[in-house]
Amino acid sequence: MAAPHNDNIKGKILSEATKLLQEKSFAEVSISEIAKCAGVSKGSVYYYYKNKDDILYDIADGYLE
Repeated sequence: MAAPHNDNIKGKILSEATKLLQEKSFAEVSISEIAKCAGVSKGSVYYYYKNKDDILYDIADGYLE
């Protein structure tokens, strides 16, 4: 049985990635670390984002809006 859908997962991923990028460089932050801090699986991160660059683009878009 599939896990219940949670619309806030993408928001958690972005929030935690933003926090990590304030502490470390982009190269030092991994998808695994983002997933762990967001409390989701690595697969969940890849469900919403193709790669780490896409997360960065989404964060930048948030600042530009």
